[in-house]
Amino acid sequence: GTATLFYPPAIVYFFIFLISFFFFSSSKLRRIGLYINGFLIPLGLISCFFYWNDNGSYAWHALVIRGLFGQEINYLSAIENYYSFRIPIFTGSAAMIITLFSGYFTSFQNKTAQVMLLMVIGASIVIWLDVESSPVQMLYFVPSLTFFLVHLMMMLSKGWIKRLVPLIVVGILILAPYLSYVQLNMNGIMVKKGTEKFSNMRVMLLGDNLSVLHNQELASPFLDPQLSREKIDILDDSVSAQILLKVIEQSPPSVIIDDWMLIPKIFSALPELSKEYRKQKRGYYVRISN
Repeated sequence: GTATLFYPPAIVYFFIFLISFFFFSSSKLRRIGLYINGFLIPLGLISCFFYWNDNGSYAWHALVIRGLFGQEINYLSAIENYYSFRIPIFTGSAAMIITLFSGYFTSFQNKTAQVMLLMVIGASIVIWLDVESSPVQMLYFVPSLTFFLVHLMMMLSKGWIKRLVPLIVVGILILAPYLSYVQLNMNGIMVKKGTEKFSNMRVMLLGDNLSVLHNQELASPFLDPQLSREKIDILDDSVSAQILLKVIEQSPPSVIIDDWMLIPKIFSALPELSKEYRKQKRGYYVRISN
């Protein structure tokens, strides 16, 4: 429950662990009730807190709408993610298949292997639900694939092979990401040096071109694209508009770069702010000196 509050796709593991209960013991209503109760307590307390503060809709929006169905953010494509970790994934998958069909283990070990298989399936579903796509998601497979690799090494008969396999696995885990990254096109990932003439200025950025922030001081609540648009969409609400104005006034920018063409809407909702800036060119505003 607590993990779901911070990372909504983690709710998948609630069902994975619930199913795993039935592998090792009989399904007793008391155990299932305690498990569900422990899951719901954090969610219930946080929901009550937001409800009592008249922010119930914000909690639902942040946890469900934005957490599970928000705008997708892809640091790398799905193919590039797989390309970065293809060797560890292939090695772990091979160990999983060999272990599951080996027939060398006890009933308890086989049940544990089945639970680890559920963890692999759960990790795949979590990655599919996540609105952000990055290589770090491959970490979700580490516990289960490690289990299969260890049991594969237990099946090896020769001692020198048992000593060699861990070294090979560790070497692959270290070298594979590096060898993959050096072949990727990093131009769309790395922040380049800025081409703007100004320097050491406080910049509010409404756009995706982070290079303009090079050697500048960030003075903006609008760095995350989706969150930025969400804040601007609720400017019709006077309370939300005043909160945003207060945030900007606490750290007033010297320059506003508006690649998304959202400043007219902001200035319309915050006329006090519009009086402090003048337009130099399309999407470029500077603070008026007193």
